[in-house]
Amino acid sequence: MTVRPAPAFDVVVIGAGILGLATARELVLRDPSRRVLVLEKEAAVARHQTGHNSGVIHSGLYYAPGSAKARLCVEGRKLLVDYCQDRGITVELCGKLVVATSEDERGQLAQLRERGRANGLSGIELLDARGLEAIEPAVRGRGGLWVPEAGIVDYTQVAQAIAREIASLGVEVRLEAAVVGLAIGEHEVRIETAAGPVVAGSAIACAGLHSDVLARKAGAGPYPKI
Repeated sequence: MTVRPAPAFDVVVIGAGILGLATARELVLRDPSRRVLVLEKEAAVARHQTGHNSGVIHSGLYYAPGSAKARLCVEGRKLLVDYCQDRGITVELCGKLVVATSEDERGQLAQLRERGRANGLSGIELLDARGLEAIEPAVRGRGGLWVPEAGIVDYTQVAQAIAREIASLGVEVRLEAAVVGLAIGEHEVRIETAAGPVVAGSAIACAGLHSDVLARKAGAGPYPKI
């Protein structure tokens, strides 16, 4: 009987944006013995969507009460703020204004406030035009909603902090290792990269806008397409 050699890694995460890095972190926190590798095609982490966005920490205002999106957004905001504060990453909890520019929009603000309250947000205030101007003089509107628990953060810094943390936990982040081929077998996944081949027990694609490309490399059909 032929003895199959064990894969070098238990799990390979493809993509070192914030989602890929956080996934690798969770994998190794749940099982410190798990051998995890993160593959990234660029020369640094967070070079794509993670590093090119508005940096908003969403409050969970808009999601339907009781939905998974609402629960995860509210819980995730608290976890993210705590994570950043523990690691000295600047978080600006500046709040946000939802501005009504017509009477019709103004009439929807009370309903939006109740949705936010149902999701566990605190400090939400309805504003008239004067209250709106008091918070932000450059804004003109019929009224507004003040949501103090929203904020902003530099997600590149967050991703870099996670990368340092998982490295200390034994996770390898392999840069300049673009995936050029994938072969999914019965017991393992073989990945061809620009930095050489990798064999793992399983792979998780966290490749953002390139996830459909990876899926096709693995033998999936042409749809869905991003």
